[in-house]
Amino acid sequence: MSDQSTKESLVDKITNTATNQGVIIGVTIGAVAFVVIVIIIIIYCCCRKAERSCLKRSVRRMDTKFNKRKRELETQQQKRREELNQRHNEIRNKYGLANNPTVQSPKENIYTVENEQIDLSLR
Repeated sequence: MSDQSTKESLVDKITNTATNQGVIIGVTIGAVAFVVIVIIIIIYCCCRKAERSCLKRSVRRMDTKFNKRKRELETQQQKRREELNQRHNEIRNKYGLANNPTVQSPKENIYTVENEQIDLSLR
């Protein structure tokens, strides 16, 4: 029996050792897979965050350019509007249509047609 029990105990030791090695190998593979998955998730999150911040910077830059261009156009429009109003006021003053009483009207428009004087002023 002792010979038989030695064989059984030897088989048990080999089986236990093989099972323990399998468990150790399985746990090691699982741990490595877990670490790789965690690293992939971290890289994905960091890249996504960087992409979002880059996109925000880009949008902010575009907004700044747009607002600058908008202000330039508004100033140009204001200058054009002032020039147009000045021209209109000159024309009003020329023909005596100015609403401002302090502005002097130009000389009367008098034209002669066949020895007759025609007054064309718009007073």
